[in-house]
Amino acid sequence: MDIFPRTCKAVTKKGAPCKRPPMKGSEFCYIHSFDRHQRIAWWKHPKFHATGVFVTILGVLITIILFHLGPTREHQQKIIEKQTTAEDLRKKEHDETMSKLSEIANSLEHKPKNPPVEKAKSEIEKELQTATEKKIEAFKKEAEKQEKQALLLYQMGIRSICIPLVTF
Repeated sequence: MDIFPRTCKAVTKKGAPCKRPPMKGSEFCYIHSFDRHQRIAWWKHPKFHATGVFVTILGVLITIILFHLGPTREHQQKIIEKQTTAEDLRKKEHDETMSKLSEIANSLEHKPKNPPVEKAKSEIEKELQTATEKKIEAFKKEAEKQEKQALLLYQMGIRSICIPLVTF
């Protein structure tokens, strides 16, 4: 057992020996152990702790930035408005198609039945049906695309929240 307590082996800026006690397993105190490669476990080294603090602060800043850039109520409201307008357009086109079909059906009922007219009616019905199906498909694709974008932004926000948790 030492009679005199151990002190740091470093010299201060004024030239006097440091009076602080050294860290466990080192000849230098916490202040003077920076940039000195001693026999210290890596998890006790001050550079490791400084890097951990830096990474944590960086993770928190990234999380905050991504959270503010992520989906907002206004952005979500715009997506919902686009979806509702797409549904309204689809309903409107469907109603127009049905009214045209009913007009054709009414005009055919009042005229004598003619096989070429019946064929023309079925062709028009098929064309209208395919046109509405194509437009519905286009609206669905656009809605899916917007949903994927919103989900991606949401997931990016969650991932950025998890980054600082991993550094602890």
